[in-house]
Amino acid sequence: MIEKQVRGLIIKFLVKVYPTSLTIKMIEALLYDWGIYTTENDIKLLLKHLIDREYVELEDATIPILKSNVKKVKLTPKGLLLYKGEIIDENVSFEGI
Repeated sequence: MIEKQVRGLIIKFLVKVYPTSLTIKMIEALLYDWGIYTTENDIKLLLKHLIDREYVELEDATIPILKSNVKKVKLTPKGLLLYKGEIIDENVSFEGI
């Protein structure tokens, strides 16, 4: 199912910037570059599984110049283990990506 691969892609994106984080809008843009067209709400739904399993966590961040708050997504050490194949989750797939 495509949701599994998209969750895998999100983990892959976060591995590339580990230990820092990405905003949800950045993830949306990266998925768009891969030809996957989603909304911010779609991404939040996909992230729910990753957050519930403690593979990623949400952080609050402020963009001073815009004076606005954003949510950033950060990979946890457990999420890194998932990426390395030391943890298996049938709802996350790195196959075909």
